[in-house]
Amino acid sequence: MSGRRFCFIALFGAWLTLMGCATVPKFAASPETVRERNVRFPAGHAALEGRLCMPLEAGDKVPAVLLAHGSGPQSRDGRMGGQLNMGFGFEIPVHAELAWRLCESGFAVLRYDKRTCGRFNKCADNDYERPANVLPQDFVGDMRAALAFLAKSPHIDAKYLFVLGHSQSAQFVPGFMRLERQVTGGIMVAAPFQPVDKILLNQLKNSEQLLRELDVSDAVAEVQLKPLREMVRDLKLLREGRLQKNQVGNVPVEFWRAWIQMGEEAPTHARALRRPLLVLSGDYDWNVPPVETRDWEDRLEHSKYKKKHQVHVLPRVTHALNEVTERRLDQVRPTHIGRHVSPAVHEAIASFLRDVVSELEKEVRGPSAQPARPALDPQRGAVKKNPKTSAPKAVEPSVKPPKK
Repeated sequence: MSGRRFCFIALFGAWLTLMGCATVPKFAASPETVRERNVRFPAGHAALEGRLCMPLEAGDKVPAVLLAHGSGPQSRDGRMGGQLNMGFGFEIPVHAELAWRLCESGFAVLRYDKRTCGRFNKCADNDYERPANVLPQDFVGDMRAALAFLAKSPHIDAKYLFVLGHSQSAQFVPGFMRLERQVTGGIMVAAPFQPVDKILLNQLKNSEQLLRELDVSDAVAEVQLKPLREMVRDLKLLREGRLQKNQVGNVPVEFWRAWIQMGEEAPTHARALRRPLLVLSGDYDWNVPPVETRDWEDRLEHSKYKKKHQVHVLPRVTHALNEVTERRLDQVRPTHIGRHVSPAVHEAIASFLRDVVSELEKEVRGPSAQPARPALDPQRGAVKKNPKTSAPKAVEPSVKPPKK
């Protein structure tokens, strides 16, 4: 990025459910450090397709992680080309990279194409039919179907099943865990704390401030922000019961109404959970800024089970989970933008997973017993245990959206 060029990339928008890419992208090629195979499993009246990653040196049974998507059409690779107000100039296969690194750390990982992502919108090369009347509950239903498939897969230890949600699905994780008692723990990456209509309002305010700081003309800013401004206005009317249209941003109001309700319920579900949660985000995330993660931290602090949970805000990490080393947007150059998911993200997630598995094994085998599974070779992707249980404070960016 040079000069004052910027790219508006919204977390939510008119392309929420069906719009995809100009051409069907190829799936990311697996590295030689893992074993992956294509899978297909039933989900209601549909069949979903994805990839199951297994560690090269897996024992008889290994713990497993289910990866779930952010908003909009998302393939099994979870490709992202930027975040709010920042285009990278390239795409990162976020879900694929997360799966590979966790797999190298000894965990099986299932990722799949979202039901709104297929050949019909040039989002993924699969056999999906164009869906009709999609609701957020359908995405949760797909997560439940994926979990059932994962639990019955060969070499999966069903005693250790985790769910990892990014962005939209991260907010669904607490409710999902209330439905699925067999889930051992949840990982909420870049999870909104507030309902979607309030998140969009904050995105609009933050974008307005950022464009002013960049000296973008009012005319250009108005054109750039018009779609988001209209959605914010319409969702306010929807919440007040005064909306006189059937769609917001080309998405049926029923979808928005359900999504808002699920967002309202998520903090209550999280506070009541006995099983461990990891809430993880980056301080360079302009879609879901760190204040949202701190709100999760405050809510979990009032839980009876707060000692089970972890909250981390990682420095320099964006909504796409890569790192940007330059804080001033008008000074960002291509060399400042990481081309892969940050190792700090992998380390935080793998450390949490290992901690949870270790604690459960102690409960079963006794605190003085030897671990049931051998420690992984650090050179093959294992991460060191983080001795700190408190959430690290984020490094505040010099140019960032304002707090609420």
